Amino acid sequence: MWRRSCRAAILAAIVLARSALAADFVVDSTGDEPDLVPGNGLCATASGACTLRAAIEEVNELDGDDRITFDLPGPPPWRIELATALPAIEAAVPTIGSGLVLEGPGPDLLVIDGKQQIAGPVLWAFNSRGPAGTVTIRGLTLTGGGPGFNGRGLDLGGRFLTAVVEDCAIVDNGSDESSRGGGVNVSSAVVRIERCEISGNTAVLGGGIEVGGTLDLYDSTLSDNLATTSGAAMRIPPVGEGQALNVLRAVNVTVSGNRSLSSGSGIECAVGALGCMVSLEHVTITDNEGMFGSALEVELGLVELLNSISAGNRSSAGTNPDCAAFELTGGGAVHSLGGNLIGFIDTAASGGDCGIVDGVDDDRVGTPASPLDALLDELADNGGPTLTHLPLAGSPAIDAGVANGCAATDQRGVARPQDGDGNGSAVCDRGAVELLPEPGVELPALAALAALLRIRRAAGD
Repeated sequence: MWRRSCRAAILAAIVLARSALAADFVVDSTGDEPDLVPGNGLCATASGACTLRAAIEEVNELDGDDRITFDLPGPPPWRIELATALPAIEAAVPTIGSGLVLEGPGPDLLVIDGKQQIAGPVLWAFNSRGPAGTVTIRGLTLTGGGPGFNGRGLDLGGRFLTAVVEDCAIVDNGSDESSRGGGVNVSSAVVRIERCEISGNTAVLGGGIEVGGTLDLYDSTLSDNLATTSGAAMRIPPVGEGQALNVLRAVNVTVSGNRSLSSGSGIECAVGALGCMVSLEHVTITDNEGMFGSALEVELGLVELLNSISAGNRSSAGTNPDCAAFELTGGGAVHSLGGNLIGFIDTAASGGDCGIVDGVDDDRVGTPASPLDALLDELADNGGPTLTHLPLAGSPAIDAGVANGCAATDQRGVARPQDGDGNGSAVCDRGAVELLPEPGVELPALAALAALLRIRRAAGD
């Protein structure tokens, strides 16, 4: 009896140890069939293929930090069209501690398409059970998330979820029937998004991203998103719609060409019980349009602004288009950390409590009678993984930022600071892009060195 019990215990331990091992599934089909036996450790449909749906069904049944990669047939680009919504990636199922890496070959090579008809996000991850491993999603495009509640492209939720999203495109998701976060919805989770394009998405609130949790956003572009109510590019909702305090940090980010049919044409901290905490560092906000409000709108909460640009935005109602804070009436405030450029602030108009003053802390602020032109080129491919606005010659963004807090690189990965104006002094630029010296133009120090070498050669040294 003892031997039998001992043998059973050993076998149980072996099974448990095997189930805790990390699984590595390779998706080899662009089909959408389900797994035949979820949890058996084999990603296999009835036909023997490993689909993305089958792989997710497997990892949701297994312990350990798992991995899903792709080896798809035929030439790229590849497209996986979903017949129904994929199952959620459940980071703490079956036991707390499980994580996942979902790694595609690149956003230009792999598209996951909901065809604007699935009843759910194109991709989603959730964890409300307990601390677990990180869910990492990289190297793919999510598109075609149809009408529905939240996060039509990507929905990341649960107070125990930690997620990293890298090298992605989240485009053309949602509709005017989508409630929040047409591209991405963050709900009570801690999320980092890096080197991603989030464009062409639509929702009632938060056309590009709804930040109802904590979001670090780096080296990314939000463009051509639409909110039928507010927060066209990003909306940070009132507390109670997310977690205790909704937090956004954005570094080297471009917010361009977004449109709101009401307020908050770019980034909006919405009014609520406690508001939001936002840090914008080397962010370029331009060419956004709303009926009311601003491309940077703070109804309640605090926004800290460093080496950033908000200029060239439009409000059809004539209110402050570039920066609006309602400190006196609502408790919204903008605090400058220096080196910012604001197209103009009308202190007499609604939202005129923006709090940034021309000539203080190396900030530049225009007036309604004399707005400042940031002199930025069109949104284009200027190198790097995402589209950006390059400063034109003579732009007040060039070599005009403050050194304290100057980012190590720009949105494209170009080292900061550069001597963009060619005066011999390298100074950090305002905004998401650091202008390189023009090719063929010798900077003073290099020119002096070249002259010295010529003299030495002539002397025969």
